[in-house]
Amino acid sequence: AGAVFCALSLSTGGRHRFAGRATDLAYLVLSAFVGITLGDTAWLHSLQLLGARRVVLLDSLKPFVAWILGALFLKQRSMTARGGVGLALTVAGVLLVALKDDDSGSGGSGGGGSEVEKPQASARRLRRGYVVAVLSMLMDTCGSVITRQHGVGLTPFDINAVRFGSASMSLAFWQLCAARGTQSGSAAAGGDTRRAMGVSGWIKVLLGIVFCTCLAPTLNNLSLFRLPLATAVTLGATGPLFALPITYFVRGERSSPRAIGGAAVAVAGVALLANSAQSRA
Repeated sequence: AGAVFCALSLSTGGRHRFAGRATDLAYLVLSAFVGITLGDTAWLHSLQLLGARRVVLLDSLKPFVAWILGALFLKQRSMTARGGVGLALTVAGVLLVALKDDDSGSGGSGGGGSEVEKPQASARRLRRGYVVAVLSMLMDTCGSVITRQHGVGLTPFDINAVRFGSASMSLAFWQLCAARGTQSGSAAAGGDTRRAMGVSGWIKVLLGIVFCTCLAPTLNNLSLFRLPLATAVTLGATGPLFALPITYFVRGERSSPRAIGGAAVAVAGVALLANSAQSRA
């Protein structure tokens, strides 16, 4: 994805747009390190420690954190009462959809082991997981704030080329350092796993990159510069709503009444947010 964005940026005159903007370039690299390298890694680690249910609950606070940071650093103090109600409704609806009944929320590493964890060890794991999840939420939102401050005048391709390109290099360096102590047998096993994916498996991975890592961040950057930070983050958090029709058409899974009701609540919240944004405009 980073290579795709670099090619698109250079082919559309990105070199001229970056001319004389070394400071902004450095800040975009910083936003990538904070939001992607550290933030996304922390999010994945919190998912292992807490489980999906607790992480989703904590992630629901992100729009409110974006609201506060937008007011502090971007001077976006014009959130109306209607917009605040819309934000709260959207978050509540997404929670109803995302917190599925089949997720026990017991946390754990996801290894599926049968050993019962001692209470003290479980409490330490949960405390560590909550700290990591909160840090992930703060770092991701801070990365968005830095991008909003120093990406003005650049295209989404320019911003993503810098952020994903630099994050790819930092993660590759991180992985190389971590892999220095890996035994050759483990590396060979990893190679066998990658080969076992087959052509169809790699096509699915590439399609995931196109949609999730190329198109989604591009659209996210467009909304980031056209909407208040809290509104953009709130709308970006509505992903679980789209899982309802997708899982029905792809896997034949029917949604529960609670999920359908949550989607309706979230849509009402989005309508209030959009109406609030139009009234301010």
